[in-house]
This record gives sequence, C-alpha cells and structure tokens, in this order.
Amino acid sequence: YKFDKELNIKTALVSRLKLINNIAIPIHKLHATGKYVLKDFKPDNVLVTPQGMITIVDMDSIQICENGQVIFPGTAATADYMPPEFYTNKVGMDKFVPLEQSWDNFAISEVFYQLLFGLKPYAVIPLSDDEDSNTIPYCIAHNLFPFGKNAALIAKVPTPHNNFHIIPESVKTLFIRAFGDNPANRPQAMEWGRTINAELKLM
Repeated sequence: YKFDKELNIKTALVSRLKLINNIAIPIHKLHATGKYVLKDFKPDNVLVTPQGMITIVDMDSIQICENGQVIFPGTAATADYMPPEFYTNKVGMDKFVPLEQSWDNFAISEVFYQLLFGLKPYAVIPLSDDEDSNTIPYCIAHNLFPFGKNAALIAKVPTPHNNFHIIPESVKTLFIRAFGDNPANRPQAMEWGRTINAELKLM
C-alpha cells in the first residue's frame, strides 16, 4: 500500500521519495571515493525490503580506477540505461578509458524516474518512422524526454508521464537537468538526497 500507483496519495509519494534517498546514499559514498563508476546501474540491481532498506547487487559491473587508470573495466552495461553520449559520441566504447561519474548520474536519474512514475523517462513514441525509433536507446540518443527541448519530436507520451506535473518543483528541475544536453549538469547522488530531504521536511 505504501507504493500505490496513484502519486496524488501523499503516502505513496513520500514513500517513493524516501526510497530514492535510500538508494542515493550508498551511491554517493561510492562516488565520493573517486574510484568507482557503477556502469550498469538499473532497477534489477537494487534489492528493496518492505521497509525500504536497499542493497545494490551485481557489483562485478563496476569500473574501478586508480590514479586515472582503469584497473577493472566492469563486465556489463545495459542499453536502456546508457547515456546519450554513448550513442552519439561513443563515450564508454573503449572499456579502458575511465568513465565519468556523469554516466552513473544519468542511470540513477532514469531509475528514480521509474520509481516515481512506473515507466522509463524515454518511454515515448517518436514522430520518426526509423526502423529502431520505438526503442529506448533511440529515444535516449535523440534526447526524447517528454519535458525536454526535443518534446516536439514526440508523437505520443504515455499517460503515466503526466504525474511529472505533481511532484515538487525542485525534483522536476533535477530530472530536467539529468536529461538535458550537458552531462556535467546532471545531478549527483548527493544532490538528489539533499533535495529530497528538504522536500520531505515540507510534507
């Protein structure tokens, strides 16, 4: 009942925001070391108890660096959670080039969006009739986020996206930055946590 699909039920929204915060904390601690990029962060790699406690699993996908050198490249990445620069500029194609934490910042923002709204941020129907246009990677590569600058290139936006309008403005802003053009502008896990904690105090 805590995670009822109707976000206008206050307990559902509060529970989701608290869970986002719980996920952000260990990611921030990993990033703070300057050594780790999760690389393959996705919902399948997070276990959640009924009380909202979390465990991150499948850690063999993490890229580990020391002094700017990759000492473990990570074993996997999932197309639906890879950032636009992978598709447009081949960032991350060479597994021995260190990834920026902005790679993770994109993936965590996608997962947080799913947690709030029940679908991926790029789950839309484009105007394009290209053969692969109905795939999530295509929509990521063409930045087809319903509330971003390329919204006019979307033919249909599934109804659950409408709940975006009822979340706090500060959280909306984080999503818009996360799915914008500048990887460096994506909110880090720490900013997600601070922003959500501030909102929870007002609820």
